Amino acid sequence: MEKIRNKLGFRQSVVVDSVGSSGGLCLLWTEEVEVRALSFSAHHIDTEVQIVGGQDKWRLTGFYGHLVTSDRNKS
Repeated sequence: MEKIRNKLGFRQSVVVDSVGSSGGLCLLWTEEVEVRALSFSAHHIDTEVQIVGGQDKWRLTGFYGHLVTSDRNKS
């Protein structure tokens, strides 16, 4: 993921590694934004986001559920 992050020009990231050849999550951002990871798992990344120099903070949660419908309760 680091190679992709660098190729795309992003400086920061939160990465949840894949298990074997499936899964994995990544959130990328530039230096104009401050991101604080609050929690993460194989299915989510929960963050607090603030523009550098700004006062307002907001929350961003990315969620990825199982592709197999019968397994979505595991997410």
